[in-house]
Amino acid sequence: MIETTVKKKTKPNLSNKTQKAFYNPINERVKRRYYQYVVEAEGKAPSTLDGIRKAIFRFEEYTKLKDFKTFNKDQAIAFKKHLAQLKTQRTGEALSMSTLLTTVNHLKDFFKWLAYQPGYKSQIHFPDIEYLSLSDKDTHAAKAVAEKDFPTIEQICAVLKKMPVTNEVERRNQAVIAFTLQTGVRVNALISLKSNMLILGVTL
Repeated sequence: MIETTVKKKTKPNLSNKTQKAFYNPINERVKRRYYQYVVEAEGKAPSTLDGIRKAIFRFEEYTKLKDFKTFNKDQAIAFKKHLAQLKTQRTGEALSMSTLLTTVNHLKDFFKWLAYQPGYKSQIHFPDIEYLSLSDKDTHAAKAVAEKDFPTIEQICAVLKKMPVTNEVERRNQAVIAFTLQTGVRVNALISLKSNMLILGVTL
């Protein structure tokens, strides 16, 4: 979670004269109002709020904390290019398409809300907000469900044949895998399954 109300200084190698607190007081006030709106009016979950905060943080980081009133289409286009070049801290790889899509969508929702707020109505132009959108190709890639590798029936049968069955625990383990293969039951349902729920010896 990104705390937006705590003072954070910029790069430590800067001199004291050039160091500034990493926040814009005007932006902070309007962000607090927006966060209250998405929680209380839209009922967003805490995890969604975290994502919204992170998206806005990335935007402010790129604009060097410019007032949100300066938002325009050129800023939107430049930010998208910047976002596409960012790397994840954990792997060092480029941000995924789904992360890019989520980020720009959060920002679009924020600026659409902002465009109705006093002091911003004449500053934020709705057509400019749409410049935050990804291309149709990138949007499709972001929404695509990644295929997962899974074993074939033949591979599972081979595993069942090789499993030891010298005691009750080993036979139980084999039975669980065989039962899962036959029924396709979900893991959560399998965990909570009770013996009295089964009708043995009946073929459907």
